Amino acid sequence: MAKEDPFKQFSDFQKSLAQFKIPGIDPDQWVKVYEQNVAAVTQANQTFLTGMQAFVEKQAAMLQESMKNSEAAIKEASEAGEPTAKAAHQVERAKAAYEKALADMNEISEIMTKTNAEAIDVINKRINDSFAEVQTILSEKKS
Repeated sequence: MAKEDPFKQFSDFQKSLAQFKIPGIDPDQWVKVYEQNVAAVTQANQTFLTGMQAFVEKQAAMLQESMKNSEAAIKEASEAGEPTAKAAHQVERAKAAYEKALADMNEISEIMTKTNAEAIDVINKRINDSFAEVQTILSEKKS
C-alpha cells in the first residue's frame, strides 16, 4: 500500500478550496488551519517516534545486561566451591535479577505512558486551537 503524501493532499485541498468563491471566507485562512493541523500531526508522530526509540534502547540495554548476568552466573556456577554457599548466592542473584527486571519494566511503562500522553497533548491542543480558529473564521464572515 502506497503512502499518502500529506503535502500532495494539502495542495489538492488548497486547489479545491480556491475553486469555491464563498463570499466573506478567505481560503487562505482555511489553508492556514489545515497547515497547522498537518504540523501538529507531524509533531505528534515525532514525539511518538522519539519515545519508541527510547523504548527500544531501554529494551536493548536490558537484554545486554541480562546476557552479561547470565554469562557471569554460568561461569560462577561452574567454579569450584561449597554447593550450599553457591546455591545461596544463586538465589540472591536471581532475586536481584527479578527486582531489576521489575524496575526496568516499570521504567519502560513510564516511557510509553509519557510518550503517549505527550503525543495526545499535541493533538488535543491542536484540535482545540482548530475549533477556535474555525469559530473565528466563521464569526469574521458574519461581520
